[in-house]
Amino acid sequence: MIKEMETKFAETIRVPSQGVELEAFMHGPYFEVNGSHRIFFIDTPGVARERLLLLKAYEQKYTDYVYTIKLGEDNDPRTLAVKANIDEFIAPLIIVIPFQILAHHIAEAKGNNLPQRIFTDFGVSVKSKTKPGDYA
Repeated sequence: MIKEMETKFAETIRVPSQGVELEAFMHGPYFEVNGSHRIFFIDTPGVARERLLLLKAYEQKYTDYVYTIKLGEDNDPRTLAVKANIDEFIAPLIIVIPFQILAHHIAEAKGNNLPQRIFTDFGVSVKSKTKPGDYA
């Protein structure tokens, strides 16, 4: 799921995006965080939830742009709560949908013309297995 978010943000918003699992983030990438970073936490049931909440509180000291997507309900204005009572192993299939919608809206707000093809010579230049076509 985190790779889908990363890919969707890169291809539609067209900014570098990095999706990192909780444990991996706590072993290095947290050193990169600064006041301009936007961090999305994915809050789902599971054994790592307590550490996720601690990490979220910690990162809020370093950037004002901390957001959460979670299952259940929440009153935090920076949390998108998905009202679904589902198994933690099914949760990623549901939680990825808000990222796809969010990427589309952010891209539009930035003025990205998504139907406008860019890098039309990429596939030919790198001998991609993808055939040239009329797609964005």
